Amino acid sequence: AVLGIGIQGPLSEHYRNMISDTLVGKKPIVSLDLPSGLLPDNGQVDKSTVRATHTITVLADKLGLHGYKGRLHTGDIHRLSLGFKDSELQRMGTSLQSVDSNMLSERWKNRPADSHKGQFGRLVLIGSFDAYPGAISLAAQAAIQLGIGYTTVISHGSTIPSMLRAFPSIILIDAQDHSSVSDALEQAETIAIGPGLGRSDLAIDLLEKSIISLKPCIIDADALHLLYPLRDKLHQRCVLTPHLGEAKALLSPLGIDSMPCREDILEIISQTYQAVIVLKGAMTLIGQNHKNTWVCCQGNPNM
Repeated sequence: AVLGIGIQGPLSEHYRNMISDTLVGKKPIVSLDLPSGLLPDNGQVDKSTVRATHTITVLADKLGLHGYKGRLHTGDIHRLSLGFKDSELQRMGTSLQSVDSNMLSERWKNRPADSHKGQFGRLVLIGSFDAYPGAISLAAQAAIQLGIGYTTVISHGSTIPSMLRAFPSIILIDAQDHSSVSDALEQAETIAIGPGLGRSDLAIDLLEKSIISLKPCIIDADALHLLYPLRDKLHQRCVLTPHLGEAKALLSPLGIDSMPCREDILEIISQTYQAVIVLKGAMTLIGQNHKNTWVCCQGNPNM
């Protein structure tokens, strides 16, 4: 253990030489708290950062152990609780809450033989207006794979015939058919809007209608670029899903061009946009203003 959680900025030459001379390429390494050279908040590493075989983190995981380059330097992670229970650590604000695949798989149950599609949800997807038909097609395909009972796509222009050919089982509505759009939004249990949406007046109108419906509303991609003027209409059932580039678009109207730490990005966005925020990336963060932050350490370069 050369440097612990208080490290800030790149390692000095003195520490680089010490690490290189004593640790690199030698025997298995156990790092205490975190590997020297790893920034605990965001997982950034110095070129001389220790590559540990095991990391024993004290009291709670640090976000940096799981994100970006961090996971390449930690080896197997072990938490040393020092006798504290998880509930006590959470009260102290030191416990990182982690989402894993087991939490998700528990939600899927075998469906009864006498069930039917009407029992498994109504999802409305809105996007791919005259461009990027693949965006809404992938979202529709994901809905089918997840077993959604009714999947309705609201789109416009050239996307519609290509969607009909690819997914004949999906209900398709032209975005300019206002009566059908209103009926679909009223019947929806969940709305997802944004992939390939574009920045037109029609897109803005549908985004506003989706939000004020007060249904659970997932807002992604192009819709995030249109969101700032509508931010006061957001509610607790809205979920924003930006990657770092889209997060910059959410922060830009606030006069913030860049922030080094993903935790800080999540905090500022959640304070401005009253919704659940899913900050996507190699270390996806999930949070809400005045609520605990969760981290998903799963995932891979294939999104």
